Amino acid sequence: MRPSLSFLAILVLTALPAFGQGVNVAIDGPATATGGFALVGNVDNPDAVLRWSVESPDGAHPLELLDSAGRPVLVFMSPPDGVYRVWLSGQVPVDGLDPFSEILHTVTKGDSKPEPEPDDKDVEPEPDGDSSPIATDKLHVLVVYESGDATSLTSDQRDIIYGAESRQALQSFAPDRFRIYDQDIDLEFAPKEFREAMGVKRDSLPWLVMGNGKSGFSGPLDMTPAEFQKLLETHK
Repeated sequence: MRPSLSFLAILVLTALPAFGQGVNVAIDGPATATGGFALVGNVDNPDAVLRWSVESPDGAHPLELLDSAGRPVLVFMSPPDGVYRVWLSGQVPVDGLDPFSEILHTVTKGDSKPEPEPDDKDVEPEPDGDSSPIATDKLHVLVVYESGDATSLTSDQRDIIYGAESRQALQSFAPDRFRIYDQDIDLEFAPKEFREAMGVKRDSLPWLVMGNGKSGFSGPLDMTPAEFQKLLETHK
């Protein structure tokens, strides 16, 4: 029997614009569901590349479709009860300062309730000593990741790589001196600081490299956004 789609509420959320020309994404869909449901993605920039990321009960996998207007659609057919967290990111592939944005939409099926987000206000990251992995007199920051593995990123990693607050912090502490690169990027025209940072040994992805010539950090991007911003402040 063909499952029915239940749209009990429609929630439209618009992410903050990124730097440059900007890109805004939104998700249309229910906040609660009693049966199958669908989510529709929207973007205001026709050049943006859209990517879904999903955290779902029991690893439930949606169908990815396009509607008649060419918009991306996720369809959850006969999903188990639980909380579904769905992210939609939009990015215009230009260079390391690509305009981007990301939004989170939560759907609750059944009587489940979302788990509260951890309070990380008092978490203090530990700097890695007085050495700087980048030879420069001002803070430079590089995040290296694999764009093809975006769905395997944790929510904290997504917030750092795609989130507007992290980009604003980068622009505040290292204005125009930060890059977020795919590991396979062509470095021919990259600034020398970032060519050097890309050569720093990495044991995993995503990886964070930052330095101001005197102190810095090189390690896995396995921190919260609050810890990430604290590192920026420590080495500014």
